[in-house]
Amino acid sequence: RAVREPTVRYVVGDRVPAEVELAPMPESVVDEVPSASGYQYMVINGRLLLVDPVTSTVVAEVQD
Repeated sequence: RAVREPTVRYVVGDRVPAEVELAPMPESVVDEVPSASGYQYMVINGRLLLVDPVTSTVVAEVQD
């Protein structure tokens, strides 16, 4: 689910608030990139961010 929050900008290393809904990593992605299996993701303001669900920390931004 994509979210638009114009005043929010997360960068790698930021912690995501608990109320932010994270999505599970799709199996098709894990098949292609096995190291992504432990992460969840969110799409905010058109940016796809990988999040460590244990620490709620942004670990990467996926760009085209």
